[in-house]
Amino acid sequence: MTKQSDLTRSIDVAWRAHAAQEAWTAKVDGKAAIVLALEVALMAALINGLAPDGALVALTVVGAVAVHVGAALVTSAALLAAIAVLPMLGSSIAHAREYRSNLIYFGHLRHWPDGSDLANRLRGLSSEDLLEQLARQLREMSRRNWRKHRLLQASILAALPGTLLVIGAALAPR
Repeated sequence: MTKQSDLTRSIDVAWRAHAAQEAWTAKVDGKAAIVLALEVALMAALINGLAPDGALVALTVVGAVAVHVGAALVTSAALLAAIAVLPMLGSSIAHAREYRSNLIYFGHLRHWPDGSDLANRLRGLSSEDLLEQLARQLREMSRRNWRKHRLLQASILAALPGTLLVIGAALAPR
């Protein structure tokens, strides 16, 4: 294989990896949105149950502690899921400063003064430059995706014991 065909293959692989990163972002955002909706619904049920005439008011001391710890865990879980869903755009100041050397991410592209300047920059882009751009973009996307997945994981890991504590307290004898 020639150096150019190796470079073309590398660019193709990088674009495929970019598409995979986009798919993973969409999947984690979708999962986090579902988890957040479930956690908010559980919080609403908890608020209803803790109202003066609610089912969770006349609990034993142990049951009340379990409900409050569970509520704190579920609230924390919802916050983690909300942070996971929150778009991670990066610094606007950095984008404005770095836009001329970053030609893939929309956060950078929006700073180009007009389309002809961008078109001229793209015309002058070598295959090596493009591969470097893609590599930088993949690294940033993977960092954001990793963070989103870890936040979702933490949300679920907080929601499960919180939910079990509330259910256990609600079902325990009074």
